[in-house]
Amino acid sequence: MYGLAGRLAHYFIDSKLTLILILVSLALGLFAIAATPKEEEPQIVVPMIDIMLSYPGASPEEVERRVVVPLEKKHWELKDIAIHILLRGRGNGGGYCPVLCGHGPG
Repeated sequence: MYGLAGRLAHYFIDSKLTLILILVSLALGLFAIAATPKEEEPQIVVPMIDIMLSYPGASPEEVERRVVVPLEKKHWELKDIAIHILLRGRGNGGGYCPVLCGHGPG
């Protein structure tokens, strides 16, 4: 009449084992929360390369064409770089990229 799930649910509806399993699960959860080490502000050092350029008076399109695109080509030659992010704006450009942990830039 019932499948496996139905029989299992029917058993646990009236079983005293259900309450015990719930209490043990809650106790283990509280223990896990208490035992997990916490630090308010962990000191994690992420090696990062920051690039900031200034091109006063140039439009964003000119900064992109003359600075960001050539910089991007050189940027992709770097090894051990996880993400390449280059930005442009009115009269300035730049970017940043996190270096893979355990590696130096270049």
